[in-house]
This record gives sequence, structure tokens and C-alpha cells, in this order.
Amino acid sequence: MNRRLTAFIAVLAVSILTLAVCASKVEAQPIQEIAYDSGTAEFGVATELGSQLAVRFSLPSSWSEAKLLTAKYYIYGDPSTFRVHVYGSDGSTELITPFEVTPTTTGWLEVDLSALNIIVTDDFYITIEYITEGKPWIGGESSDPDGRSYVGTAGSWNLHTTADYMIRAVVQQRFPVGGTVLQTNSFTLLTPYIAIFAAIAIGLTVALKKRL
Repeated sequence: MNRRLTAFIAVLAVSILTLAVCASKVEAQPIQEIAYDSGTAEFGVATELGSQLAVRFSLPSSWSEAKLLTAKYYIYGDPSTFRVHVYGSDGSTELITPFEVTPTTTGWLEVDLSALNIIVTDDFYITIEYITEGKPWIGGESSDPDGRSYVGTAGSWNLHTTADYMIRAVVQQRFPVGGTVLQTNSFTLLTPYIAIFAAIAIGLTVALKKRL
């Protein structure tokens, strides 16, 4: 076989396998929704203008670092514009510039935070700040309170011990720089790339033989 063709196939193989390994690293990073409520709203909760309702989140067991992808709020009634805050573990350090969202219906409202690159390594708070008196109502349930729901303002929180506010977080695990954790069978991930390489190599070989 022509030396140039052999070198080209070798370079092509390395490139495809490199892309495959990179893809496997991305797919290996699990995503999890953190929820402390049961999923069934028993009543609605709201507070006064300028005050906030908050839920304190902890990363899943064994996770040391994660990216916050989504904040979820269960709108129980009276949909109205509110302000989103994300605080660090002290309950007062802003991790983002607060911004407003406007739900148009009841039920779960998903607020995309993925572009903000929020990296958390400890507990964090997601809150709803009321910019309209008593609106919107968010879901609450009292079946088995987790002691993570608060009312107040940044750095001055009062624990609501008898209910869970229906605010959730979706996070994606991050691994230390230089580290890789593959949770999917590597051969399964590489199979389509190997097939593509084989098909290209066979095609080039056939073409070369015809020329000869």
C-alpha cells in the first residue's frame, strides 16, 4: 500500500479515536435533579414584597463539584414575575446576577442556568424574590419536611420547619482537572467510531487496488 495512504489512515484513526474518548468523557458526567419535596403540592406559599423563599441544597453523596444547570419552581397559583437568586453556602454570597422570570401558567417552571457556568462545591441556595406582593404562590407540602426551606432575605433566613417549598435544582457532576471517570462501557462508546474508520479504510484500499 502507498506510504502516503498508510500515513493518512493512521492519522485518521488517531483523530477518530481521540474524538471518541472526548465524547465518552462528556457522556460519563451524570445529571441529577435534587428534590426535597414529594412532588405533590398540598398548598400554596407566598411572602411579602422584597422577601424571599429559599431552599438549601446539598450535592449528591460523593460529588465534590457540580455545575448548576436548572432551577425549578412549582407555580401553585397566581403566576407573576419574580426574581431568581442563587447563593453560596453562607446564604448571602450571590453566585449570579439576579434576574427576573415570568411564569405564564401553573405547574413546574424550569429556569435554564446552564449558560451562567455556576460551579458549586458545597451547599447552595436557590430562592424566589417577590417583586409583586404575594405573587406567585409556589407549591408546598408537609408530609415529611427536610428542614431545608427558609423565608427571609440574604443572610437573614428563618427556617420553615413544617413544610418543604417546591423548588428544585438540576446539577451535573464535574470531575477534577486531569481526572476522568467513565461510567459507560468504553467499547460500546467506541464501536461507531471504529466502524466509521473501518469503512473509510476499506474504501481507500479498494480505490488504490483499482488504480494499480
